[in-house]
Amino acid sequence: MFEARNISTPPDRTYSKSHYYSDYIELVALLASDDLVSVQDIFDRFLDSGVINEDGSETSSEDWNGSDVASEYIQRWNDRITQWFFLLRSRALAYGNFYPFTVTTSTIQLNANLGEEQKIYIGLLLASSNRYHNKQPLLTTAFEEISKLAMCVYAGTNATVHRFGVSGHQNNRYTGSLRDKMNQLADDIDCEITGRNHLFRDGDNGDGGVDIVAWLPFPNDTCLSRTQIFLGQSATGTNWNMKQASVSRVKNYIRIPDTTLNLLFVPYDMRDVERRFEEEGEITASIVFDRFRIISLIDAVNVWASERGSELLGVVEQAISYEEDLV
Repeated sequence: MFEARNISTPPDRTYSKSHYYSDYIELVALLASDDLVSVQDIFDRFLDSGVINEDGSETSSEDWNGSDVASEYIQRWNDRITQWFFLLRSRALAYGNFYPFTVTTSTIQLNANLGEEQKIYIGLLLASSNRYHNKQPLLTTAFEEISKLAMCVYAGTNATVHRFGVSGHQNNRYTGSLRDKMNQLADDIDCEITGRNHLFRDGDNGDGGVDIVAWLPFPNDTCLSRTQIFLGQSATGTNWNMKQASVSRVKNYIRIPDTTLNLLFVPYDMRDVERRFEEEGEITASIVFDRFRIISLIDAVNVWASERGSELLGVVEQAISYEEDLV
């Protein structure tokens, strides 16, 4: 059963990284008993949590009445939260019918009748909010499956795409030890193992920093030399910027071409109000699949039919029907 956790604690991120806070507001709107959340509700939440007035404010709450300094401080916070709502409105415009909320300048409300694509959005929102619920392992695994589906569409029908991560229950291609997996991958992409055997440790059944592998051969050509190879990481945590080195790590094991592309799959909508990547300076991956790009690629029917799809849909439905007086 789905359970909300720590929802009273706002994200601990730099305020300029607005997309984390907009996700948080969406999550509160999803889980609140009446599904309607206002700017004032969010202000009160930050106040109750101690973020407001304990984050370097010049005055104490007892001195707020009649204090010009306090009024300026409160106004700055209201302006900040209003800007997060502006970002939510830009999301509503960008996603169109795929967006599950109705947003005004001062409110956000979960729609009453949700379509399948809107439920996919909620699934990705939950995957990017793992600290706030008890379904982190399922959402992490399900997101790997979604990442593979998105890659299959992006790369096209001629491409070969596989999951490489250790969480794939039905991943029968890359199994066994890390050495076994890397040997199989080297055979698949027609590359050589580096011969640095000391890198393989007994009992290491990990993935070597790779969740998704893909290659794009030429039709009817068994030669894979000088073709495109993709290696990707699926990252649901806020430390996604530390998981962008799939290509660099695999080079320790396999002599892969320098043209191999590094992919990053994240369930976040990483955009600012102008729909640009908000943390562009921290991105090193060759290609980024964020929430917007993933939703534009995948089909809800294929998601629900995937290995953990029915469980994912169950969690989404539970979150939609979840009722707790959160604000």
